[in-house]
Amino acid sequence: MPSATPSPQVGSNVVFTLQLDNAADFSKATNVVVADALPSGYAFVSAAGDGVYDDVAGTWTVAGLPAGASASIAITATVLGSGTYLNAVEVTAADQYDPDSTPGNGLLSEDDHDAFTLAAQEADLSVVKVASASRPDIGDTVTYEITLSNDGPSEASNVIVRDAVP
Repeated sequence: MPSATPSPQVGSNVVFTLQLDNAADFSKATNVVVADALPSGYAFVSAAGDGVYDDVAGTWTVAGLPAGASASIAITATVLGSGTYLNAVEVTAADQYDPDSTPGNGLLSEDDHDAFTLAAQEADLSVVKVASASRPDIGDTVTYEITLSNDGPSEASNVIVRDAVP
C-alpha cells in the first residue's frame, strides 16, 4: 500500500503514496478509514488525492469505493532528521465485512496492512584550507591544500567546493 523514496535527504520533501483497492466483485466499500501516521522524523506538508487525510490523527478516509476500484492519495512530508523510520499503514474501519482481514488488528500478514522502511540520509561536510606559508615574501609561490571531509553518516554526492584566489 505505501511507497516513497527509500533514502530521502534530510531537509527534502518526500511523497508517501497510498493506494486502497476494493477487490470485491460487487460490493461498494463505504466509510473506509486507513491509519497512516507519519513517522516521527517527518513533518506534514500537504495531501492530495481521493478522500480526506487528517494529518493530526494520521488517518485517510474514503467515503465510498466501488467494487473493483482503487483510490489513492499522495502525502507530502519534510524529512526532519537522519535515521531509519517505519511507515506503517492499515485499514482500521469500514462499513462492510472483509472476508480476508480484520480492520485495525495490527497483523502485517493481512492484506489490509502494509509497512515501508525509509532510511533518511544526512551528510556532515567540513572543509579545511592550509597554506604552505603563512607569511610569504613577495614573488613566493604559495600552495594551498584543501581537504573536504564527510563525517556522515551518509554518503555525500554532487558536492562543489569553491575557492576564490585573493
